[in-house]
Amino acid sequence: AELVNQGALKVNEATLVSVYFDYKNMADGNFVNDGEVHIFENWANDGIVSYNNTAEGKTFFTGTTEQIIEGLKQSDFQNIIFDNTTSAMPFHLASTISVGKLADFKNGIVNAEDYDGLVIFKEGAFHTNVSGKSFIDGKTENNIDEPFEFPVGDALHYRPAFYSSNS
Repeated sequence: AELVNQGALKVNEATLVSVYFDYKNMADGNFVNDGEVHIFENWANDGIVSYNNTAEGKTFFTGTTEQIIEGLKQSDFQNIIFDNTTSAMPFHLASTISVGKLADFKNGIVNAEDYDGLVIFKEGAFHTNVSGKSFIDGKTENNIDEPFEFPVGDALHYRPAFYSSNS
């Protein structure tokens, strides 16, 4: 089974949506999350995924199996929470995602290295709960000229990278 969006889908503030199937946002799909969305299977975005800056939209990747995050287009998440204990590297990132406010690394390594994925931290974005059991293995980006600690590692080892404009 699969949940397919071919039009406009908006999750309003104070609204909870749980998706227990693979989610597919088609090329003509426009998904706006200003509420709370729980993704329990795979995610594919070929359209627009966004949020309103005035809201506090949260997207939870909390699967009971390994999860693929893919698509032809960038998915823009305001707040994203990674929480999957299925394996050490339960998240297979095969596309570009951006974080507008918070990336919360509760459980599970995001494997972007083997799937050619990229995580972009937008201006003002930060992360929390990064540890040896939850970080990004692969490419990250932050185009802001201010100090930033990248939540990265290699294989099963957390090795943060630091950027400072004067270093």
